[in-house]
Amino acid sequence: MTDLDRSHPSLPAPDSGADPVSLTAAPPPAARPAKKDVPSAETIAVWKAEDGRCEACTRPMDRACAGVAIDQPSSLPRLVCPDCNNHRPDPLAVAVVGSQTAQVLAVALATTVETAAVWLVEGLRAYGVLLRLDDRRHYYWLPGVGTFTLFVHRPDRPWVGGPFGKLKPHPTIRVTPQARTRGLPRLPQPDSAGFLPDAVRPTPAGRPVGVHTSPLELPAG
Repeated sequence: MTDLDRSHPSLPAPDSGADPVSLTAAPPPAARPAKKDVPSAETIAVWKAEDGRCEACTRPMDRACAGVAIDQPSSLPRLVCPDCNNHRPDPLAVAVVGSQTAQVLAVALATTVETAAVWLVEGLRAYGVLLRLDDRRHYYWLPGVGTFTLFVHRPDRPWVGGPFGKLKPHPTIRVTPQARTRGLPRLPQPDSAGFLPDAVRPTPAGRPVGVHTSPLELPAG
């Protein structure tokens, strides 16, 4: 059993020598799913078989976020995260970082605000563990760093806030490879352009038009 199979305390655990993909950090109790939303035994079995990774986008997730899609024509149950299960693109693909969050992180990393924002958003995209979500927010744990909130329903782009609690000086992202998988082919995943307004969807070259390239949230006006 890996740390992905463990239960979660109500507050983030200290990053001592813990497995970097263990889900030992959790958002506030209000963000936890209601009892009726607890995944079925079949879903948990598939989640364990894939070490908690979505079979479309590879996003690691808490068991509370696990969903199952039936792959045709094989009829095999496949593990999918809430975004892929609902045919939504990964909101982190186009996310920006709130200025206060970037400033706090810049102090901890002893670097510039811009560099800290890049470091955080790229780290969340690659290694963020989806812990909980509701209609307006996703909660991610970045192993070795902390837990962050992604506000998904915004007029422009999803916005990263947080962290919960105080950051340690010089935080380091900890990564552990996937421990087990059934080795099935990857499922298709939604296009990340789905979170961009029509005016700023990517051109054929792949770059959004009319969107500032900085990962920082721009001031209003």
